Amino acid sequence: MQKEFHQVTGLLWKGEEEMALYCQLKALAEQRGQSVSKTAKDLVKAGLRKEVGPTKNQ
Repeated sequence: MQKEFHQVTGLLWKGEEEMALYCQLKALAEQRGQSVSKTAKDLVKAGLRKEVGPTKNQ
């Protein structure tokens, strides 16, 4: 399988603090009925919009 240039295979969660964040992310994903990956992507989008504003296509 070839990966696209923008495809991310995953994040590494190291240490207790990051694992606690992952557990929060997983709980939120379950609450939303989404995958952890989809929830993480949604949170990144929301954070970027807050920090730098909307993209051209939004």
